[in-house]
Amino acid sequence: MASFTITIPDGKVQAVIDAFAKQYNYQETIPDPNDPNKQIPNPVNKGQFAKNILLSFIKEVYIAAQVKDLEVTRQATIATAKANVDDVTVG
Repeated sequence: MASFTITIPDGKVQAVIDAFAKQYNYQETIPDPNDPNKQIPNPVNKGQFAKNILLSFIKEVYIAAQVKDLEVTRQATIATAKANVDDVTVG
C-alpha cells in the first residue's frame, strides 16, 4: 500500500490545524446525542478533524475523476438530443 506524507514545520503545525478548523467550521462543542438541548465537547480534536478533511478531499477528487468521462458523455448526449428535436414545433 502506498503512503503519502505531509511535512509541516513544527512551528506551523498548530497554525495549519487552526486554519483547517476555521475554514471548515470546526465546532469545539457539539449537540449531545443523548440530549440535543445540551452541548458537549467535540470528541474529534482539531488535528483529527484536519486529517478527516484531507481524507474527504482525496475521496472527492477520486470520485470526481471516476465520473468525469460520464459527464463528457452526458453533455454529448444532451447536445445530440437537442439537435434531434430541433424540428419539433407546437402550433
